[in-house]
Amino acid sequence: MTYIDDCREHALELVRGFLSNIDDSSGLVIIQNTDGALPKEVLTEPAYADSLRLFTCAPVFLGNYFPFLQIIQEAWESSAGQLSLREFLPRHQGLIRRQLEKLPGDSPEEVLLDEWDFEHSRMQRGIRQTAMHCCRGKLLVLQAAQHLTSSSLGICRQIADSSSETVVLVTSGVSNDDLEADWNALMEAAEERDAFLLLPSSRIAPAAAPSLPADTCAAADSAKTALSLFAAREAQQLFQALLHEHEAGIRTIPDHVRLDIYLQLGRIAYFAREWDDCIARLQHMSALAQRLGSQPVLVHAYWRMGVAFQKKDDLQEAERMSLQARKIADQHQLPVERFYADFLYFQIEDQRRFQSIPEFETFFTDLLDRARELGFENTYAFIATNPFGLYSAYSRRIAGLHADGLQTAARLQNDWRLAEAHQTMGLAYAVQGDYPATLAEYSRSREIRVRLGEPIGLAAVSNGMGYYQLMQGDYQAALDDFHQAMQYLRETREYHEIAMTLFNMALCSLLSLQFSYAATLLQHCSRLMRVMNRENLAYHSRFGILCLHGLAFALAGSRSKAQRLLNQISLYGFHPYQGKNEEFFWHELLQAVLAPAAAAPHLAAAEDYLFRTNDRIDYMAPFFFYILSQLDIYPARNLQRCGVQAAERHNRFYQAAAAGSPPPINPPHEDDLGWILMSARMQRSLVHLHRQVSEIRFLSDLQDVLANSESVGELTDSITDRIYSSFPFAAVYFFSVSPEEEIQLAAYRGRDATPDPQVPQLLPAVDAACQDQRIVTLPDGSSVVHLCIGTVPDILGRIWCIPENPAYLERVETLQILAIATRQLAAALSRIQQQETIVAQWQELKRKNILLEKLSTTDPLTNLGNRTALYKTLHSEVNRIIRYGRNSVPCSVMFIDLDNFKLINDTLGHAAGDYVLARTAHLILSELRDTDQAFRYGGDEFVVVLPETPAENCRIVAGRIHQRMAEARGFSRDLAQELQLDVPPALKEHLSLSIGITAAESATAGFDPEILLDQADRALYAAKRAGKDQSLVFTIDSDTDS
Repeated sequence: MTYIDDCREHALELVRGFLSNIDDSSGLVIIQNTDGALPKEVLTEPAYADSLRLFTCAPVFLGNYFPFLQIIQEAWESSAGQLSLREFLPRHQGLIRRQLEKLPGDSPEEVLLDEWDFEHSRMQRGIRQTAMHCCRGKLLVLQAAQHLTSSSLGICRQIADSSSETVVLVTSGVSNDDLEADWNALMEAAEERDAFLLLPSSRIAPAAAPSLPADTCAAADSAKTALSLFAAREAQQLFQALLHEHEAGIRTIPDHVRLDIYLQLGRIAYFAREWDDCIARLQHMSALAQRLGSQPVLVHAYWRMGVAFQKKDDLQEAERMSLQARKIADQHQLPVERFYADFLYFQIEDQRRFQSIPEFETFFTDLLDRARELGFENTYAFIATNPFGLYSAYSRRIAGLHADGLQTAARLQNDWRLAEAHQTMGLAYAVQGDYPATLAEYSRSREIRVRLGEPIGLAAVSNGMGYYQLMQGDYQAALDDFHQAMQYLRETREYHEIAMTLFNMALCSLLSLQFSYAATLLQHCSRLMRVMNRENLAYHSRFGILCLHGLAFALAGSRSKAQRLLNQISLYGFHPYQGKNEEFFWHELLQAVLAPAAAAPHLAAAEDYLFRTNDRIDYMAPFFFYILSQLDIYPARNLQRCGVQAAERHNRFYQAAAAGSPPPINPPHEDDLGWILMSARMQRSLVHLHRQVSEIRFLSDLQDVLANSESVGELTDSITDRIYSSFPFAAVYFFSVSPEEEIQLAAYRGRDATPDPQVPQLLPAVDAACQDQRIVTLPDGSSVVHLCIGTVPDILGRIWCIPENPAYLERVETLQILAIATRQLAAALSRIQQQETIVAQWQELKRKNILLEKLSTTDPLTNLGNRTALYKTLHSEVNRIIRYGRNSVPCSVMFIDLDNFKLINDTLGHAAGDYVLARTAHLILSELRDTDQAFRYGGDEFVVVLPETPAENCRIVAGRIHQRMAEARGFSRDLAQELQLDVPPALKEHLSLSIGITAAESATAGFDPEILLDQADRALYAAKRAGKDQSLVFTIDSDTDS
């Protein structure tokens, strides 16, 4: 490393040197400043202008892998799409081609979880090699490099590590806390090549947060593209920035886009193996999907959460998620999603093996066929090379599929899967008892993994090789392999793999008669599991671990400790993994060792498990018979059997032990394992810190919800959503309680699409007995968080939170936060309910006022307006005519009177008269426009106001009314049918209408609307004098037209 006070001349000299010697190679200069002076001075020299490409970074989203992908894009376009992409994995070539052709979409085949790091590295390598090939003979200069993103720094780091490419890093140190590790790795790589110029810190400009595209959908698509190209950090940053702007009101994200963002953030947490965060993200997504009724979207959340639960060793919840995903996929005919739901079930079955071998083989081959049909070659390779429960029935057909999967991985250039395939093939040989072939396959796997430089994979291979050394009785070699695995894992946070390695070391120590050391290792394993909050390990249940631990204590002489562990198994109801013969064997042997007087049946059962063929554990036979001899149980015979079993298995350790002198074993020093718990505790502290931050964020969000909710329904829905998405609850139920103490489910969020119908039925009985308790035990023995909103007797509602893990109920902090939220919620609910009560009372008052006004202006018999309403309408029309003057259209008025109506009252009675009046009103209304209004003036007289209607048009309307009245023939038929009256023939002929018409064509201020009624009335009586049953228009001299 060179430290320079004034770097300009030194850097220029270095850059000129590279430019002078550059031929077909390429190089990179990374400059972490903003003044631009250095590249400008180089560019001014004509000799170098054609050999240099300058890119200036900026605090905006420049795209993924800037500028390397941009260089490839330019080359692609200049070659008309003929640029070779051979440096990429075959399955990555399609992704890159879609990116270069600016096409949307992602690969339909999901990236396998354990291959993410490998595929990320290979994507980076493909981009680097292709971009640098496109820049042969060029020197790239990246100006203002503090704005580079993680994906770009990864490419720079690969260039720094490459011996065929040049790199110069000119920097004043780390400028971006989020990328500190990336920058440090790049600086270390540059320093190793003596190409690191360190500037004074005053020269650096800090990195700024990149600005987002204004178009929300475009920004979300950019983030999805970043994730599809394995630039997860950029994708996460973009997605979180979008959500932040949405929550701050800066932009509005459509619901379907928000659903996708939650899904993608869940995927990022999933690939980062942050299981709790993954589940929380996907729960938030599923809550929104349930609220929107987007059931098909739920299938993605369910099967991803299922994988997270599987990795957390909650197989019951993982299976439930798989079944939910299957159900929705079937309902909506989603074959891809159904495949992945079954793929999850396939991986669950590896751990528990509930299915019989024929059932699992059918499921296995069907899944392979569907992977072929969907074109999922990489997933096909995974399934074919992981026959799991079929190792003990490893037929030629299964072996052929296994070999085909290995060939598929080789064709796809998937070295990661190839290494895994050799390892699982070694496992298959091991189950068949062919340990030399096992170690040969593991050696092939190790060679590939060394080339990949991946510590977790190397640890898995070392563990596997150690296990099969153990099966052959070479315990020292096995312990050395396990210790090597532990060294590989030391720099990782794969605590589950560490716990598995501790278990393997403990088993090896037990079999090599190092009982105290075995107990110590299992104690470390158990403590680590508590730190991880794990009930079981992937291939060893809590039952089996406790049995082995107890056996180690018992054989080491600590019988009381062993008995305590055996009691724990009974007390907590732990069970072994089904079909796991070794766990049943250890349980029986432990009971025999602790109770020698009743040992016979336990020893017989242990021996039976020892020699079963479905899950072979007969490699422990020499140990079993040697222990019996040491326990003085037929010592001579059992020692002899130990020797025979050891000889059959070439177990040199027990051959020597049977001869009286077991060889010494040198285990690793105990102090070498102290880092494990320290590191795990630190990780647990980070998890707790993350949880506390999440809880603080929940309280902050709660204030926004309480302040902005405008109705009880909105508040209950939002609170239920927030609780479900912020805490590890499997379901949240919100029950409203009415003043009459009626309980009703108001809101629900949970992993199941619909609430459990039994829960509302349980609430009243439990509620009566547990008014104030926060933790309530249900009749089935399970527990829930029970939150009262309000105080007795003024209970406003109740919330039930069903935890995904009962141990979570022990967190006092969570209960305290929920209690705070409940108190604030009660106050907000009371406030909103009071507001809603006031609004409801105001609306009721308004409704009654409207009704009262209607009653005061409506004729009850005909439901027409009365005289008060008539004068109000006439005044309004006259004012309109005055306002518009000459430009106004006349308003016409009809005065209508029933001819001979007195005859109906006198002949048929007043009931018949009322009936005729009502029917006449209906008849008049049927011929009017929506803008016309009819009124009952009094008795048998009606008035019709026709706005913007001249008199001649009004006569047309009157003519239609006359025609309808003639057709009704005095309503004689209706009177006879409805009132059972015998209508005289005279009434049919004499019941008619006389109509007087007038029109207001102009008016001045002070005009009295009564004049219009008087004119229409005079025209009406003129019509009656002229013979009735006609309409006449008023004229100034009181003459009428027919």
